[in-house]
Amino acid sequence: MEMIDITNMYFVSKIRTDILFLLMQVQDGCSKVEAEESLLKIIQDTAELENNLSQQLFDTKIS
Repeated sequence: MEMIDITNMYFVSKIRTDILFLLMQVQDGCSKVEAEESLLKIIQDTAELENNLSQQLFDTKIS
């Protein structure tokens, strides 16, 4: 259970960092393709976090 919590903390931190990076890219005038790639990475990380949290909730309900 602790491993899931550490994984979730990692993804939250990574998502925050990716959002900051995307904002900096946009501010510097990055291309649309670069912005889309960064946003896709954020969406994928968010989906992974959601999956982890759902699994954690499911495991908690079964226990």
